[in-house]
Amino acid sequence: YQKGIKHLVGGMCETDYSGYPDCRSNTIQAVQQSINLGMDYDLIIHTPLMHLSKGEIWKLSHDLGCMDTVRKLSHTCYNGVKGGCGECNACILRERGYQNFLSSKH
Repeated sequence: YQKGIKHLVGGMCETDYSGYPDCRSNTIQAVQQSINLGMDYDLIIHTPLMHLSKGEIWKLSHDLGCMDTVRKLSHTCYNGVKGGCGECNACILRERGYQNFLSSKH
């Protein structure tokens, strides 16, 4: 609010819904509405990945030329382990999507 930001972009997607109800589109819309009730202007939360599979997200990062950056500098680990723990559901979903992307390239 103090910076006048009117747009937020989030990387959540509904394919995480099985274990993460906070990633659902209706949850994000409710959060946006709640925030806007306390603001003088509307804030818009954009979720461009919301309806993509994890494999499609990896393909998009590849097509945009940023896959190495995403692979090396981001993580989704709910245990907070840099690079991922490889055991939590978020890490498993991410890796499964990456493997789906790799297998679809052939």
